Amino acid sequence: MGAAVVSAGVAGVASATGGKPRITLSSPLPSVVRISQQVSVAGDVTHRGRVELELSRTGTWEVVARVRSGTHGAFDLRWQLADGTAIGPVKLRVVLVRHGRRLAATTATQSAIGPAAVYCNPPRPPSDVPAGDGWIVGGRYIIGGAFPGVDECSGQSYTVTATGSSGQAAATETVPADDSYALVVPAGSYTLQSDGCRGSATATAGQETVADTDCLVP
Repeated sequence: MGAAVVSAGVAGVASATGGKPRITLSSPLPSVVRISQQVSVAGDVTHRGRVELELSRTGTWEVVARVRSGTHGAFDLRWQLADGTAIGPVKLRVVLVRHGRRLAATTATQSAIGPAAVYCNPPRPPSDVPAGDGWIVGGRYIIGGAFPGVDECSGQSYTVTATGSSGQAAATETVPADDSYALVVPAGSYTLQSDGCRGSATATAGQETVADTDCLVP
């Protein structure tokens, strides 16, 4: 995904080369963030100063994270969503400030704060992996639902199958409720399926690949 470049200057403010202050985000701001999740917002600015991540629920902007830009304008904001943060729709933007003056701001992005993700129990690594094989680990997750949706372990026992590009099943495992799987397969690309839930993975010989199987609900 290409960088999201947003130019938002204050009239009369220019860099040494005559350009207006500009914020370049490495990737778009998230559409959903979850309780207990750490959000990282990275990018560059053309002017040195303080970079802030701001949140708005009702029109008033609140600073939720701030950092000084680096020597060459790079920044990496980190926002840790605390337990008890109110769930619901929000707007997010990144702002560049110097000497108390806002130099630039990205366009406000519609986002939402959702409930904390519920993870499956960690997988049990395989004890014996043949030469040339790798292993795929992950869990079956419920994704979606009423806005802002959930991201949680399915909580039921299930059977997951890894099918290779030839259409042949390479590995199948029956997994207890709340647990994760560990499928030993030859190196290659696979489709993961458990009933109507699907995922994909590329296994590398002698290595672990993390790939969940998602159950998308409206």
